[in-house]
Amino acid sequence: FGTGVVYNAANTTWNDAIYDSGNGKIVVIYKDQGNSNYGTAIVGTVSGTSISFGSATEFEAGATILTAAVYDPNIERVHIFYADGGDSDKGKAVIGSVSGTSISFTGQSTFYSAAQVTDIGVSFNTTINKITVATKDNGGALNMFTTSATTSAFTHGSAFAIDAGITTGTVNNVHVPTASRSVIAYSDNSDSDK
Repeated sequence: FGTGVVYNAANTTWNDAIYDSGNGKIVVIYKDQGNSNYGTAIVGTVSGTSISFGSATEFEAGATILTAAVYDPNIERVHIFYADGGDSDKGKAVIGSVSGTSISFTGQSTFYSAAQVTDIGVSFNTTINKITVATKDNGGALNMFTTSATTSAFTHGSAFAIDAGITTGTVNNVHVPTASRSVIAYSDNSDSDK
């Protein structure tokens, strides 16, 4: 490892990072507790074992509960998913466009409003060229969506239940291209938290 670099000099939670292969940059997203819990993103440039950052940009100018991100190689855009604390913790998404060391946002939409979202796991499914989104809500329900995006707008499919029991902890989601499948990992409260 190289030397650690500070990208936010305040209490920082719900960090996630993705690689933007179209621009050769990383994008770090986080909840900035030093700035009213706003959802924030920053672009990083890697050189050897060093990293430098541009200026931070807010993607949600309000309380953000949690964050998750994925890169869409088809349209070369970053997609950020989060729970909007200023809107009953609804699941929302924005599209990010990287230019140099900056990122700008468009296409904010709500993808889950049935209950408060308490965790999100996202991945890009290269088999169907869609984003898969796994969410847990405050009732413990685990749901999944498929989402398509242009450079400026999202289209969300209907939610379907992954597990009818109560889930706890965090939710993770990864695409396995050799099997043409998405894999969801979670903790099952109805089965001794296995």
